[in-house]
Amino acid sequence: MSDPPLRVYSSSRFTKGNFLFPDRCRLEPDRVVFEKRHLVGGEEESILYEQISSVSVNSGWFFADLLFETTGGSQPVFLNGLWKGSASRAKAELMARIRAHTSDQADPVLAELEQQTALLKQILGELRKSG
Repeated sequence: MSDPPLRVYSSSRFTKGNFLFPDRCRLEPDRVVFEKRHLVGGEEESILYEQISSVSVNSGWFFADLLFETTGGSQPVFLNGLWKGSASRAKAELMARIRAHTSDQADPVLAELEQQTALLKQILGELRKSG
């Protein structure tokens, strides 16, 4: 099974705390990486897909927050200020990657097809809402 492409979701600069250095969520083939940059330095947290226990989206009028909880009992990871559509797409893609990594890998072709189907359903749903 080929790895899914690298995907990055960034907070909007219009939201609190993201004007100069927007927070980012990077979906890599085997993990999700959260980046919080500062004027000097920054923080980066990496979580394997198998260690994510839940993903939720809290939506406002224009923006949404993405919340990740892990199986290790550590503090939840919070990414604020995503556009609503980006937050929904990030959640759908992340859930598909989590399922692909935690499901039985006896049939890798089936796992990849399930992931692609979930992403296509999410994209179609977003297109129907906007059109």
